[in-house]
Amino acid sequence: MDMVHTYVPISPVTTLRQIRTSTFSALLQSSPSPLLLRPGIIKRVPGEATAAEVSPVVRVLDELKASHSASGGSEQDFDGLVSLLDELRGLCSFGEGSENAGIAVRNGIVEALVALCASARVQQERLLASALKTLSSVLRGMTLVCLRVF
Repeated sequence: MDMVHTYVPISPVTTLRQIRTSTFSALLQSSPSPLLLRPGIIKRVPGEATAAEVSPVVRVLDELKASHSASGGSEQDFDGLVSLLDELRGLCSFGEGSENAGIAVRNGIVEALVALCASARVQQERLLASALKTLSSVLRGMTLVCLRVF
C-alpha cells in the first residue's frame, strides 16, 4: 500500500501537493536536483487555527456575517457594514488579493454578499454599491487564480 507524501515546492507561489510513495521515489530518482523538494510537516489538526493563524479575510468576513445578522437597520449599522465591505474589497483586490479572494470564496463571501444585497433596501445605495464592488473584486481575484492554474 502506497503512503501519501506532502511536499512543498520551492517557488514564489508555494502550494502543497500530495503524491504517492512510488511516484515520490521515482521523482527523486529521476530529478537532477532532489533538494528542490522539502517534506511537509503537519503542525496542527486541520480546521483548528489559533487566533494568530486566522486569515484577515476570514476574520473580516466573520465580522461582516455577524454584523449583518445583528444589523438593526440604523445608519450606524450600515456604516459598519460598509466599512467591513471596504476592508474586504481591499484585501481581495489585485496582487496578493487573488489568494485572499480564493480564501473568501471558500468561506462563503459570495453567499454573504448576495444575502446582504437581497436584504438591503433601495435607499441604502452606499451599502449596495460597496457590496457589489466587493463582489467584483472577489470575482476578479478568482479569475486571476483560475488563469494562473491553467
